[in-house]
Amino acid sequence: MMVSPSAITYRLRGCPPSVEIAALRDGLARAFGDVTPDDICIHSMATAPWERPLTKTATLRFAKLPSVINIQAADEWKIEGHGLHGLILDTHFLGLTPLNEIKARDHRFE
Repeated sequence: MMVSPSAITYRLRGCPPSVEIAALRDGLARAFGDVTPDDICIHSMATAPWERPLTKTATLRFAKLPSVINIQAADEWKIEGHGLHGLILDTHFLGLTPLNEIKARDHRFE
């Protein structure tokens, strides 16, 4: 059974801590070279506070898959270029995945 590209959620780790969603979509489209920013839907982006230096993690889907994903049958890809360095795109979601930003005063463990 063929799965639609838009049905798969990807995790993007190592994003710069100051990056905004629109700039990340633009940078990813340029780095992939064969998708547009409109082909990339970022669902969440949050700081990974355990990373040093701080980075952000995003979850995203593609309306059209970049060819690097189609060519490399894998569950993890390195993304480089156009100002993006050391980004890791994956589908295995091993480890922690922050989904939103929470103010320190609002953190609670029960």
